[in-house]
This record gives sequence, C-alpha cells and structure tokens, in this order.
Amino acid sequence: VSSTSANFIDFAWRFVSETGAYQLVRAAQQLASGATLDFYLLGVMDQDDKSAFADTSRLFRWHKANEPHYTGLKPASKIALYHSHAVVPGHGAGAYARRAASGQHAQAAYRGAYRALVEARLPFDLVVDEVVAGNDGAKVLGQYDALVMPNVTCLSDAEARAIDAWVEAGGVLLATGEAGLYDEKGVPRDKPALESLPITGKPMARQHMKGAYFRVRPGELPIGDDVKLLMLDHTYYVAQAKEGTQKLLKLLPPQRFGPPELCFPDFESEMPGAIIGGHGKGKAVYVPWHADALYYRDSLPHTRTFLTDLVTRHIPAAPARIEGRGSLELTVLRQEATGRVLVHVVNYGGQRNNLYEDAPAVHGLRLGVKGVAGSGTALVAGKAITPERPEPDADGYLWYALPPLEAFEAIEFQGNG
Repeated sequence: VSSTSANFIDFAWRFVSETGAYQLVRAAQQLASGATLDFYLLGVMDQDDKSAFADTSRLFRWHKANEPHYTGLKPASKIALYHSHAVVPGHGAGAYARRAASGQHAQAAYRGAYRALVEARLPFDLVVDEVVAGNDGAKVLGQYDALVMPNVTCLSDAEARAIDAWVEAGGVLLATGEAGLYDEKGVPRDKPALESLPITGKPMARQHMKGAYFRVRPGELPIGDDVKLLMLDHTYYVAQAKEGTQKLLKLLPPQRFGPPELCFPDFESEMPGAIIGGHGKGKAVYVPWHADALYYRDSLPHTRTFLTDLVTRHIPAAPARIEGRGSLELTVLRQEATGRVLVHVVNYGGQRNNLYEDAPAVHGLRLGVKGVAGSGTALVAGKAITPERPEPDADGYLWYALPPLEAFEAIEFQGNG
C-alpha cells in the first residue's frame, strides 16, 4: 500500500512546503501500518521552500538502513474497523450513504470510531466491504477477534452472510446506529441484514434527542463511580431485544433545561444504551445511537470508553499495550518469514488542530507485548531493550521500558511461536 504525502500545502501553492514535522507524522503512520513511504513534490529537487527536506531525507535514509525489518509484514492486530465504500464519503466512495436516514452521520461515525480506537491505544486494522463480500471474506475476518461497524447502513447479502458466519464461529461484533438497515445501494430493508444482531425486527428511529442522557449504573462501565451519565444527541433507535440478551445503561429522554429550579430529571425509561447477545460461539453488541459520531463531534472521553470497553471486555487482551502519558498510536505487525514482531508507537504530541510542529519527547513509557521472547531492539533509538521480568504477567505480556520517544519508535522482537 502507498499513500502519497505531498510536500506542498495545496496545488494552488505548490511551491510552499508543509512542515517537516507533518511529513514525519504522516510517514510514521505509513510505516506503522505496513505501507510504503511516498513523498511527492512538483518540479526538481531545487525547490524555493526546502523546509521539510531535512526531516524527510533523514527518515528515508533511516528507512533504507532498516529495510530488512519492513519486508513481508502482515497485520497482527486482533480488532478490525469496517470501511464501507458504499457508506463512508470521500474520493468517490460513499455513493449510497445519503440514501440512509442517518447518512449525514456516516463520515463522523467512521472517524469517531477510528479516533476512539487510536486514542485507546488499541491496535487495529481496516477491513473493506468488497473484500468481505468476496471469496476471501471468511479468511480475512478470521484473523480478528472483534469487528467494529460504525453506522454501516448499507450492507449486501454477501457481506451480511460473511459477518454472521464469522460471529457464529466466535467473533465479537460491535454495530451502531442503522447497521445493515439498507442494501448495498441504499434501498431500505424490512429488517437488519445481520441475523447476528441481538435485536428482532426493524428499529424505530426516535429523532430530536437533544437534552437526553443515559444513566450509568455502578459497575457498568470502567469510568469511575463519580460518572453516572452519558450524553445523547441525534437519534435513538428503539429496538426489540432478543430473549436472553444483556442490556447496559438506561435512557433518560430529553430533559428540560433552563432555570435550574425548574429543570431536573423527571422520567427514566427502561430503554438501553447497548444490547449484548450471543450468536453461535460469538457475540454481537448493538448500540442503538450514534455514540461514534458524537465522540467525533464532542470528544468526551467517557463516550470513547463506552465504545472501546464494549469491544475489549469480550475478547482476549490486545497483542501489545502501552502505559504512560502522551498522545500515542500503537500498531503491531508480524514478519511471517522470520516470526519477528514489529511494534510501532507514533507520537502525536506535536499536532494541535491542523498545526504540526516537532513532537516533544515522551519519557517513562512502558510497552507490554505478548508472544515475544527476550530482548527487543528500539530501531529509531538504536538501543536494545530488555524485559523488566523474565516471565510474562498474568495477561501474557512481557514489559519493557522504552527510551524517550520523539516522532515515533519501531521496536522489533523475536517471536516465541
């Protein structure tokens, strides 16, 4: 895979460079996902603005020296995020998104789910609708423990069959909003395409949920005892849960707001914020609201925790995890020919809105990795790192102290099988 990073800010100003820090973080994302570095500029190398060249040149030279570590890599993540060309707008895709009643939330839902997984430091990959519907769909899905479908409204029968079979075999599905309520071209269905969802019939959309909440009861979410509410906006989908399902949270319909002496919660329903049900050997979680789109809009951490916890509580621990402060992304790749594991940590500390400057170094990070043996090598720092203890912890992680992390780090380990 190659995703070109242009040197310039836009075609109209094609001789003014982006910052070197911007190019570094883009390149770090590429390397962390197994993609090829691709730097693009117009004209000859003797540009009038070479401000990004020093960082870019240093990175390409480092990549050349470390090329053997980047050959033959395969994803090692156990969580997949569904990308639907029929739903997610951009570059000609998303052609049928607007046919769904919730089509205006399609891109925000996808971006919110993406951000939630990255910010929770959960390694994940993308799976694409056309691949899932094809001959390799079962093989591709079979690599993952969990699949996140953020308001994937338009599903073909072939996609639905592949996903249902994967859940039945033991997969964990998280679907939000109007999941599968339309066919691949946006024609409404009488019921969801996914039989694995823990609901019966077609949910009824209740609009205008501004001012609504969900009541969080003790122990339902890992957000602390001080937080008893999540906010709700947009739409709530009233759904009939299947027998034997588990329900989380309780809906508080839109509440009055204004003078505080006149405004207080005066009605609490029994309608849930999530429904969890078994399907064969697996599980499906249905979230009858646009939690992902709201997270993209408002960035409330408890909404993020709600989404990611619904995934992680049902699957084994991730192949890698990181502890310490900082805005970090974590990915895991495996080199099939050697059995080596390559973990990337990308530092977003230099990004503020659409400004990219040098990321301040992050100190004191600890990396836990499963399925590896002995010491590892921090390729950017050029240092060996040794495990804090020779034996894995109860979750199977060996723990390592990382050197100070600037733009990114790539840490290679020998796998133990």
